Amino acid sequence: MKNKKLIVVARYQENIDWINNISGDVTIYNKGKDFPWDFARKDLDNYGREAETYVRAILDFYNDLHKYERVCFVQGNPFDHSKQIYTKLELEHDEPVFYLGDNTQSVYTGVEACICESSFYIVDLFFKEIVKNTVVESERQNFATDNLSKINFDLKERDGSKENRVGELIEILCLCEIMRIPYKSANYKWDCGAQYSVKTEYILNKSFDWWKSLYNLIHHSCQTLNLNVIAYILERTWPLIWNHKEKGL
Repeated sequence: MKNKKLIVVARYQENIDWINNISGDVTIYNKGKDFPWDFARKDLDNYGREAETYVRAILDFYNDLHKYERVCFVQGNPFDHSKQIYTKLELEHDEPVFYLGDNTQSVYTGVEACICESSFYIVDLFFKEIVKNTVVESERQNFATDNLSKINFDLKERDGSKENRVGELIEILCLCEIMRIPYKSANYKWDCGAQYSVKTEYILNKSFDWWKSLYNLIHHSCQTLNLNVIAYILERTWPLIWNHKEKGL
């Protein structure tokens, strides 16, 4: 298993000739109409962007992931977010989660308590549902408008400017509530483009059922609620997901 890796490629309409230049077990999930290559692939309906692809791949390979040391998750055109993708995919390192992209951004939740230990299982992403099901007053205050208005969530734009998007931070907190991921005082970096090399144990520290629940959330959000924003929320949340260990595992 030493240094053996699985590479998951989330392809839409991109040219994937570059796959000929990488080593490892490559699996291609294709959401585009045209595919002029002989590479083996799985064709999927086009929803959920790379987030749906990544979680689907984890479910497909879950029982075989122990055969690999790492899983690499990349876009159909990885170069847009990673100019050194070839080098980064070949690097040997011990980092649990290795960022394959060139542009990481910071998140600090600014919340000193979380309600993910509550007895409720919230089935959608609406802020009002989070508040309605929060029964502890002190924890409810985390989601009070006045409290969250004091939080900064600065995203760096390509032109170097910054924009405060507190609403996106709220969406991250809602996702964490749904999936029982602690976010108290969480301070982390996420990779624009959602490209990671992850030690397999950091995927298997969540059960198959946990990943299935996340997949059902993506499917429900995209297909039922027509909220494709779930992929963008996950793009900003992957590091919390990789480092979350489900209780009992």
